[in-house]
Amino acid sequence: MKHWIGCLVCWDGMEDILDCELPRTNDKSVHDILETKLLHEFLGPDGKLFFRPGGGWYVFSLCMDGFNPYHLKEAGKKVHVGGIYMVCLNLLPEIRYNFKNLFLVGSIPGPGAPLLEQINHVLKPFVDDLLVFWNPGVYYASTPKYHNGHCVLCAVIPLICDLPAARQMSGHAHFSSHHFCSLCLLHLENINNLDHSHWLCHTCQEH
Repeated sequence: MKHWIGCLVCWDGMEDILDCELPRTNDKSVHDILETKLLHEFLGPDGKLFFRPGGGWYVFSLCMDGFNPYHLKEAGKKVHVGGIYMVCLNLLPEIRYNFKNLFLVGSIPGPGAPLLEQINHVLKPFVDDLLVFWNPGVYYASTPKYHNGHCVLCAVIPLICDLPAARQMSGHAHFSSHHFCSLCLLHLENINNLDHSHWLCHTCQEH
């Protein structure tokens, strides 16, 4: 991860794009995630606003998706491989998802989908790297914009997956399990209970 972000900031002119001030919107519609209240109020490891003047404050989305490498052929219906990748949300929307700007965090070779606890082993090296980028940050001795060196801090905020992958990545049970909800303690047999007073939220410790 350190080398990939180093490559990202070292492309000529990229730091000027990455370090732009967060866009703001004056109307009620939001056109990009960088305009959201969540990012504008997101706090860094020191308890202060994460995005601040000086640059080097980067936020990413984390994505996971599985696919059948044999498409829909009969012989390949039971084969599943997956990819985990990151996207830097500081980039302009028109270049954010260019192939060269995507970071492949890891691959899940299959042939079957990983179990809930197995995904942790795939994610651990990535999480260990990310914790360093969060606090204290990673210092680059020289970049095109900062010749005397620059410290970069990073955070992953949105998890972008379909529902089964999102539950697996976040450590929650499958949506068809007894504890089907990622927020409350309602059981699957009571899924049609629409009285929200019965939807008792579970704590982080219970999760």
